[in-house]
Amino acid sequence: MAESPATISVEALSAYIVSVLEALKMSRKNAALTADLMVRTDLRGVDLHGIGMLPKYVEWTHAGFVHPWAEPTVVRDDQAIALVDGQKGLGHPASTLAMDLAITKASSYSIGMVAIRNSNHFGACANYSMMALERGMIAFAVTNSPFVAMVPTFARKPMMGTNPLSLAAPADPTPRSSSTWPPRP
Repeated sequence: MAESPATISVEALSAYIVSVLEALKMSRKNAALTADLMVRTDLRGVDLHGIGMLPKYVEWTHAGFVHPWAEPTVVRDDQAIALVDGQKGLGHPASTLAMDLAITKASSYSIGMVAIRNSNHFGACANYSMMALERGMIAFAVTNSPFVAMVPTFARKPMMGTNPLSLAAPADPTPRSSSTWPPRP
């Protein structure tokens, strides 16, 4: 007989993630931000990059690969461009800082480009490009992977990283019927 799935509230799941990240010495602010992004990811149905990553974050911390206590910093800030140093922390805080900065720059210069160095796994890439939608902006978020995890077509072994990218653009929320779209001249 199959067991029924467990239902956990968003608040309880977020609190659990925060407690684990704080036990790893992440600041409460960064733990809450990271937990929010992880839960949002699961709620969008991207199960592989939400709560499912928490055991890996713990493992990578114990191995010395990730420093959850790190505070990302802006190390270069020039007009429409900037550089954030993630200080070897999880990528969620650094990526949020970078996209907030890119959005601010785009408001002033019509474009904002922010790179991040010394960062780690940042969850689902769409979390960051979608931040610009609230401001009616187009955003592109991308990262690289240090792990060789993907097998190319016809290959026998993994030879490349996942290297995710996400593009978000605002759309007109008005539904269109087939009689009005596409518009006729």
